[in-house]
Amino acid sequence: DAGTLATNSVDSAELIDGAIDAAHLASGVGGKILQVVSSTVRSTQDTTTSGTPAEIHSDYRVTITPTADDSKILLMFFGNYNIGILSRMGMGIYRSVDGGGYSMVNTDNGDETHRNRDGSVVWQSSWTVMHYDSPSTTDVCIYTPYYWRSGGSGDCKINDNGMGSFMLGMEVAG
Repeated sequence: DAGTLATNSVDSAELIDGAIDAAHLASGVGGKILQVVSSTVRSTQDTTTSGTPAEIHSDYRVTITPTADDSKILLMFFGNYNIGILSRMGMGIYRSVDGGGYSMVNTDNGDETHRNRDGSVVWQSSWTVMHYDSPSTTDVCIYTPYYWRSGGSGDCKINDNGMGSFMLGMEVAG
């Protein structure tokens, strides 16, 4: 009967869908990585001189469907950058929810993510842009990095000289 179950009489096949949720899990579950997604590694160069934010390339998109609306998404864009003389490059991580338009999820405006203050050489480096997002949804979320030239007159490049870059997303339990 319902009050007395024999040992090993119930397995996952007998559970009702949704019967186990965050409230039924042991304490201490928050903060655990629930899923990891990554883009392909792109080594083709992308260049901008525009002051308007634009997606670097769709190859960097990562799609993640949070398992709970209190989940956090840790996002990292591992990039190789080349910034023209006396120029600045802005970067941001943008999100689309359930096929909607993209909007920046950074907590700042990202205008000075990278700056080359040298008047004689091009600045080249590897760098990681990170953000901890709270999408508050269980709908499909697509994340992608954007870039723009926020100052100066030089080119802003990703993957100069065939270096590779990629995007990574991790769902963290709330």
